[in-house]
Parts: sequence; structure tokens; C-alpha cells
Amino acid sequence: TRLGRRHKAEPVVKLQTPRGETAYWIGPAGGAADAGPGTDFHAVDHCRVSLTPLRMDLTHNAQLLLVKKWFEQ
Repeated sequence: TRLGRRHKAEPVVKLQTPRGETAYWIGPAGGAADAGPGTDFHAVDHCRVSLTPLRMDLTHNAQLLLVKKWFEQ
């Protein structure tokens, strides 16, 4: 499967506890925006197993070239 997409998550809410401590209420994840065939959402909704190979390269390649130019100066 591939990852389905979600709508924007609910915001984080900063609050004070009765003891005067700062706490953060983390809202729920957004609902499925893309749950079509082939997505993990679709598989799970149809009682199937979802296996999605992931990679964690979050490099912004266009910005990487800009940063490289900074060091060339």
C-alpha cells in the first residue's frame, strides 16, 4: 500500500492545570483526505493488512543547493 493523506490535524491547545502548571492538549489527527484504493486507509477499512515501505529522507533538495552556495562565498 501507499500512505493515504490526512486533512490538517486539530491544533495543540496550551492550558493551565488546577495546580497552575502549563499543559498541552494535543488534538486528534485529521481525517482521511485520500483513502482510495491502494492506500493504507483503504486496506484497513476493508479488514486487510497494510504494508507500506517508508523512507525518512526529508531533505529539501532545492534548499540544499542554496545552502551549498552560502559556503562557496
